[in-house]
Amino acid sequence: MRPGRSPANALPAGTAGSTGTIRPWALPPDAYPTQRLFRLEIDSAEESGTLRLVLRLESPARFRLAISDRLGRALYTVDAADGGGWLLDHRQRQACPLGPDLARDAVALGGFDVAVLPLVLLGRVPARPADQVTHPGVDQAAFHDLRGTRWTVQTREGEVASWTSWLHGAPAVWWRRLDGEALLSDREHGVQMRWRQVAREPLVEPLPPAAVPAGYTEGTCDNVGPLDAPPGQGGGEAGPSPSGI
Repeated sequence: MRPGRSPANALPAGTAGSTGTIRPWALPPDAYPTQRLFRLEIDSAEESGTLRLVLRLESPARFRLAISDRLGRALYTVDAADGGGWLLDHRQRQACPLGPDLARDAVALGGFDVAVLPLVLLGRVPARPADQVTHPGVDQAAFHDLRGTRWTVQTREGEVASWTSWLHGAPAVWWRRLDGEALLSDREHGVQMRWRQVAREPLVEPLPPAAVPAGYTEGTCDNVGPLDAPPGQGGGEAGPSPSGI
C-alpha cells in the first residue's frame, strides 16, 4: 500500500467489446465465490519484502482482502461492500471508511485503487473501456478508460497474457503472466511486484457484513505501508483463514 495516483477505475461491470471470447476488464464468472491465497513479493526504493494475501471474493462488489507479513502477522484488511466498507489497520487498531468509489490513494497497493485489486490479483485489466475497443492484431485490444489512460491488452488461449497502461506515450504500468507467476512493474511509482496463487477453494458461506472490530477507532489511515511494521509487531486479527489456506 502506497500513496499516489491510481491508473485504474472502479471495479467494472460488464462492458461491450472483447478480445477473443473474453472481456479482459471483467472477472470471469467462475472467479466467485472463491477464496484464494497469494504469496507476493514487492520491491521498491522505499520498501521490499514478502506479503501473504488472502482474497475472499463473494462477488465483484463484495470482497475481503487480508494482508499479513510472511510470518502471518495481520497488517491490513480491506473489507469492501457495494461501494463502501472499511480499511482496517491492525497495527494501529484503526478503521478507515472507504468512499463510494473505493478510490483512496492511501489504500493503494502498487498504485491501484482497492476496488480493482481482485482484478489485478486474478490477472485481469484493472480498467474498463470508455470508448471504442480496437483490435490491432489477433488476440490484441486497445482502448482508453474513463480517465483517458490508454491500455493495450494481449490474450492467449482465452486468458489475459499481458496488459500495459500508457502515460504520455510511454508504458507506465505493465503486467505479464509468466510460468505460473504474475509480474507487475509500476514505473510511475517505482514498484515491482511478483506473486503466485498457492491455494484456491470455494467460498462456502457468504461474507459477514463489513464492520469495525471492537476496540478499533475510526481514522484516516494516511501514509499506510504494509512493510514497515516493527519486528515482532503484527497488530490484530485479520479473521480466520479458510481451511487449507
